[in-house]
Amino acid sequence: MGSKRPFLVILLAFYFAIAAPHQVQAVVLGPDVLGFDFRFNNPGARANAMGGAFIGLADDASAAYTNPAGLTVLTKQELSVEYKYGTTTTRVKDGLGEHDYESSDGNLSFVSYATPKEKATITLFKHKMIDSTSGTTWKDDITDSGVFSEVELNADTYGLGFGMKVAPPLSLGLTINFSQMDYKTISTRMSNSDPGYIDNLDRINGSGKDEHVIVSMLWNVFDEFNFGAAYHEGAEFTFERIRYRQDTSVPLSVNDDLLINKVYNHVLHVPEFYGVGISYSFPIGLTLAADANHIKYSQILDDALDDSGQPTNAFEIEDTWEYHAGLEYVFALASTPIALRCGYFFRPNHSAREISSGMDTGGTDDNIYTVGVGAVLSENLQVDVSGSFGDLVNEGSFSLVYRLE
Repeated sequence: MGSKRPFLVILLAFYFAIAAPHQVQAVVLGPDVLGFDFRFNNPGARANAMGGAFIGLADDASAAYTNPAGLTVLTKQELSVEYKYGTTTTRVKDGLGEHDYESSDGNLSFVSYATPKEKATITLFKHKMIDSTSGTTWKDDITDSGVFSEVELNADTYGLGFGMKVAPPLSLGLTINFSQMDYKTISTRMSNSDPGYIDNLDRINGSGKDEHVIVSMLWNVFDEFNFGAAYHEGAEFTFERIRYRQDTSVPLSVNDDLLINKVYNHVLHVPEFYGVGISYSFPIGLTLAADANHIKYSQILDDALDDSGQPTNAFEIEDTWEYHAGLEYVFALASTPIALRCGYFFRPNHSAREISSGMDTGGTDDNIYTVGVGAVLSENLQVDVSGSFGDLVNEGSFSLVYRLE
């Protein structure tokens, strides 16, 4: 028992060192904040093929992000790589109606190395948190006045994960994340009283960093049945938001006459979420997994300021529940283990709503269906592919897992 204590002390020291309360700052409301969309998905083609249901399964290196307690299942060192390509649509309702903004991107979305150490497993990884592009237009067709906005978000997470068995059926996990977000936006408000001139222009072009944690558990209730739970702390990124105004004594075509009017500390709060999951393995090679995640989207608007810098509660975003379910069937084909997978992911609408009018800023519920296949090509090499198909999300994923001797 004594050998475990230093490890636990280190984990707790790390947690309390980085999980201290954040300084209270504010998000400045604008079309960029009300228009973009966070999407939380688990890494790994295997998890994605099963509808993203992995909290209660958590039996490969991608568990470092989903449920680090599951890392204790690993018996060998593992290298894991995922490449993901897809199109994500952000649906926005504005002054000209409802619009779809598509972002197509391909990248190494997850890379990890995991090594088991007696009853504990340690992993290092990189995960793509978000890669999103969207825009809004609120326009008066008579005066040509309105608000026009474009926003780009790109964030990566670097993590250090720990999983440890504290009793034969129970494992605990902790992941310490270091994230960086690049945020670019230009929001322009055209004059109502003097058409052709800019009332103000808001610009963000910078990077923010934060540390945040994942805490989890995995309980083997009995041989075939697992129960998991995980809490994901939301990162907070602070950026300099500069508001410019135009000197109306010169024509709009003169670009150098925009003067700095105000500078804000603009805080973007990635919502925290917690989830629970189960998995059950049937004797015929079939595994069922299901998750439910509660996402606190309302945190995006915590301590919000209006465009004049005053506190406001004009908009709200409701917290939501996401649901995931998946099946995996494993069989042998000419002595090669093959896995067939399918799943479902319900992603509810979580757009902002103006309280006074009840009008939302777009979005819709999305029913996402997933399929995939995997094969263990040798004692050390596993290959998985998956596809996800919905109204707003269409993507494919390819994963390699290499187990070292």
